Amino acid sequence: MNLERVLIAIAAVLFAGAGIYVARHLLLNVLNPDGKGAHRKTAAILQKYALIRGFKVLSGVTLRFKGDAFTIENMLVGFFGILIVSTMGGRGEYYGQIDGKQWQRVLGDEKKSFPNPIAEQDRAVAALRGVLSAKKLYNIPIEGLVYLSSGSKKTSLYVTHGGRILLPGQLAPYLRRTKFDKDTGLDVGKIEAAVRENAG
Repeated sequence: MNLERVLIAIAAVLFAGAGIYVARHLLLNVLNPDGKGAHRKTAAILQKYALIRGFKVLSGVTLRFKGDAFTIENMLVGFFGILIVSTMGGRGEYYGQIDGKQWQRVLGDEKKSFPNPIAEQDRAVAALRGVLSAKKLYNIPIEGLVYLSSGSKKTSLYVTHGGRILLPGQLAPYLRRTKFDKDTGLDVGKIEAAVRENAG
């Protein structure tokens, strides 16, 4: 009788786990075609990596520099330098040129244009360097990536990007590269403070 109860309990746990997985898959890849909130999933991956290393993750930063505003979606600050990650979370086929002003996402008969995230990121990085230089923080390695987070079968990428776009599931493995273990002697706290002081 006890064995039967144990088997029933195990089956219930497995069933519940499967239900959660299916619900999550539907939410992320079916019911949310525009990928709203996908940047939070990216932030969670960065936070998990940063937590045990004493690194910082800054999210939703609007940087003010020379009278202009520059949005940084997610920023990982560590002893290695700074990694800025923007997220493309919507389902569909992505088209564009690395130096183009606009990219497109096509899903069925619907086509949506949006600013080239790599170009937007490059402008934000230039502003960030200016902010850090004003605080006498020089020669800090800064890298920018775009994370295509949608794992839907209807999502594909047709952009020549020189390695600056990571496909679904590739962000966490990318963070395991040895370059992120490099200690360049940076003061994470000073960098964080400089960013926050110039954030709107």
